[in-house]
Amino acid sequence: MLSLGIDIGTSKISLNVIDLSTGLSLANYNLANNSNIPTDNEAFRCQDPLKIRNITLDLLEKALNDYPDIKSIGITGQMHGILYVDKFNEIKSPLFTWQDQSGNLLIDESTSYAERLSLLTKYKMASGYGLTTYYYHQKNHIHYGSASYITTIHSHIGSYLANNTELLLHNSDAHSLGLFDLKKKSFDKEAFKNASLDFSIMPKTSSAFLPLGYYKDKILVALALGDNQASVIGSGTNKQDILLNIGTGSQVSIITNKSKNKEDNIEIRPLAYNDNIFVGAALSGGHSFYLLKRFFEQAFSMANLQAPDNLYQIMIEEVLSKDIKNPLEFNTLFNGSRDNPRKRASIENIEEKNFNPAHLIDATAAGIINELYMMYQAMDKKDFTPKRIIGCGNGIRKNILLVKHIKKIFDLPLVMPINQEEAAFGASLAAGLASGYFSNLEEAQRIIKFQNI
Repeated sequence: MLSLGIDIGTSKISLNVIDLSTGLSLANYNLANNSNIPTDNEAFRCQDPLKIRNITLDLLEKALNDYPDIKSIGITGQMHGILYVDKFNEIKSPLFTWQDQSGNLLIDESTSYAERLSLLTKYKMASGYGLTTYYYHQKNHIHYGSASYITTIHSHIGSYLANNTELLLHNSDAHSLGLFDLKKKSFDKEAFKNASLDFSIMPKTSSAFLPLGYYKDKILVALALGDNQASVIGSGTNKQDILLNIGTGSQVSIITNKSKNKEDNIEIRPLAYNDNIFVGAALSGGHSFYLLKRFFEQAFSMANLQAPDNLYQIMIEEVLSKDIKNPLEFNTLFNGSRDNPRKRASIENIEEKNFNPAHLIDATAAGIINELYMMYQAMDKKDFTPKRIIGCGNGIRKNILLVKHIKKIFDLPLVMPINQEEAAFGASLAAGLASGYFSNLEEAQRIIKFQNI
């Protein structure tokens, strides 16, 4: 049986055709998500949801033309972000992405919107969480006409493909917006009341891998998942694995049956059935390496030179050609952290001999991994004995410096799924579960194959 996984990312939209009988990826389709739109508010981070939908449809039709025997479609995408839709699932607003900074703006002289919402609801809310963004909109009288519901971009597109106007969020998506009671598996109506937010704007939720309907009346469309959970599923992560996912953002995750953690910077997210995941999510993550690349591009521009197209590879080779002694200590918190958005990046241990590009590049890679390791150390790991690290995302696949520092800092074997685009792969497995092809998640994950790194 062929299943198609769709991953609607912040910078890229990917489709993965999977043979569920062998676990092999037959084809990948990718296009840049070049849908960013400017706004008058510098704190907003917005994309055009209609453009995203059209890019997705173009890729989908290409995949179906090449593989007409596809029987199911699974969808995932960038978590936390929201758009407003009407009761017919028609788009009424831009997509406010997970990178939105409006929650960090001050509602009074000393308190941000995210902090005020956290105080009112007793939930840890951060800027970029969908309901923090919604709270900012409500307090600033930002409304979108006939909008009836908040949803995520991938849930909107899933319902659109299935021709199903009854909006539904999977718990993995719902929880990412905030104000979600993990034990009751539903949005906390009392928390909405305490924050003077309209609870009726929230769709219904489900913890199951459900079919939504059929694309063109013949291909099953499954309920969309959050991309972190889809990556956990598609990576083959089990209860003795540490999952590192590095793309534009980055996360460290482990599967747990716990529903509490002492440290505030660790999220607990629903996965499937009775399992949750501990997640440490970095706000800069792999984006830090892009920022360093941009820095070098600006240096070229200062000299009226054009930076080479393969600048990433040149940066990596510069480190590999040097003996990195007395390394710089780079704290890569360019955008702060979830628990303290006012933190900023810093570089220490600078001296004359290590103040050079190679040391700076290597320290950036180390800083990305060190941030994830510190979050892993903050997780409640009682009864958890890791045997390996599973690496996912193009940050790890394409950057040998990140691989070097993962092995050094975590000191565990590192493997990677043979098939790329883990989130899309996980979405395709969820569609296999929704269709009844697999009877449970463990059976679905058995088809995943790995390679040592």
